[in-house]
Amino acid sequence: MGTRIAFNPHVHPQFRNRAGTLVSYDVNNWNNAPASHRDLDTNRPKFLRARFVPVR
Repeated sequence: MGTRIAFNPHVHPQFRNRAGTLVSYDVNNWNNAPASHRDLDTNRPKFLRARFVPVR
C-alpha cells in the first residue's frame, strides 16, 4: 500500500450549511506510485464537513 499523503485542500463555501463547510482534498500513495493507479478509490477526491470557529 505505501504511505498515503493528503494534499490540495479546497474549501467550498457555496456548500456551507448548519452542519459546516464542505472541504475536499486528494490522497495518493507516496512509496508505491504504480499501485496508486490500480486502487481507484485512492485517487478520487475525499470530502468532509468542518465547522470553523473564529479565533479571538
